[in-house]
Amino acid sequence: MSLNLSDARITSLTDLWQTTLCGAPSANVNELFKEHLRIREALGVNDKEIFHMHKHIDRKDRAEAVENLPKWLEERGIGHEAVEIRESEFGYGLFAKKDLEVDDVPIEVPNSATLSLAYGEEKKELR
Repeated sequence: MSLNLSDARITSLTDLWQTTLCGAPSANVNELFKEHLRIREALGVNDKEIFHMHKHIDRKDRAEAVENLPKWLEERGIGHEAVEIRESEFGYGLFAKKDLEVDDVPIEVPNSATLSLAYGEEKKELR
């Protein structure tokens, strides 16, 4: 699969990645919201499309996807023993299986399961 992005678009997204996504997040909520808007604009996110897609995701499909998620996480070496996904009054959420201490790690994601600038540069098929 190829995204067929122009060099200018790749440069723009790379700059966004380096300046916004690779650094530590701001402690200022207003700055975080501005970053959020910049990311949405760069990715061409359209609220109406998102809400339209959300309405048409069958509850059965969601339940099946949630059921398959632990296997998917295990296949990628993502440790998630301290948490579980379950449905609540607000939809699906991530819940601790027990009280967590300050230093407990609820989810452990290896580098091989993350997206990074280096990964994007390495995988030419993403262009």
